[in-house]
Amino acid sequence: MLRHLKYTKAARQLAGMARQKAMDRDALYHGTRFAELILKTGVLFYSDPGQPKVSLTRSSEVAAYYALLERDYDEGRGSVSTTYPDCR
Repeated sequence: MLRHLKYTKAARQLAGMARQKAMDRDALYHGTRFAELILKTGVLFYSDPGQPKVSLTRSSEVAAYYALLERDYDEGRGSVSTTYPDCR
């Protein structure tokens, strides 16, 4: 059984800003606590520990939820990055 995530007011606000930036275009979102590293390197690094993967979602709320999860080792704030796949 799937359990739905509980979105906070902050997550909904961050998700709304990400959707607004996407301007109703077909988008994939990535929630992160390493925005500065991504901007500096231009690379999405996989999570550690665990399986080496980068997760993308079509839901800005899901991305915002994970962007706002505090970790022991992060940059101190969350952000949502957006990419626009060439879907035909």
